[in-house]
Amino acid sequence: MLQSLIELVLICSSITNPATYLLTPVVVDKLWDTQKDEYVEGIFRKITEKTGVKASKIVITQRGEPNAFAIESWKNEIIVAGGLEKRTSEGELEAILLHEIAHIEKRHSLKRTLLRELILLSSLVILFLNYQVELLLFIMLLLFVTDIEYSKKTELDADRMSAELTKPENLVSAIKKFSVSEPFFSTHPSSEKRVSMIESRVRTSSQS
Repeated sequence: MLQSLIELVLICSSITNPATYLLTPVVVDKLWDTQKDEYVEGIFRKITEKTGVKASKIVITQRGEPNAFAIESWKNEIIVAGGLEKRTSEGELEAILLHEIAHIEKRHSLKRTLLRELILLSSLVILFLNYQVELLLFIMLLLFVTDIEYSKKTELDADRMSAELTKPENLVSAIKKFSVSEPFFSTHPSSEKRVSMIESRVRTSSQS
């Protein structure tokens, strides 16, 4: 019974993982009531002209909390949500958008999807070859921890790129403005860690 349940969970997860990656652009456009915004598009155009980095589309939605996120799939898109553009300065919004563009440029979502799939398929192989509950539970825990740690790494990665392409103080200001207490198993590093990393890079850069 337990083996059948674990098999079902792993098989379903290995199917829904890539399906989520592929279908997210369609779901977001249908459910989030997205629309274009002249102010946000103007900042976006300025960023692409200045840096050469690109995403295919940028839209806003009034749903959700003030935030921005990148959708990286067969269609790349940036969503500005919850009135974020009204609660940030132009410099802060530029830094946030560059952070999201970095996720697309570096293909973070695709890499995360492939990493999950590798661990899920490896778990299935182990299950069929040598069924051991303890080993499978360890692998599933490994998947959970690896996914969280990789997500934190990609956030710091995107911060670095944003800080390199715009004024770092704008990114620091935006992070502090929307700082929240991250839960223990959060997919984002703490605001303190993000700010410390950016300020450390600024100091290193000024000394070189």
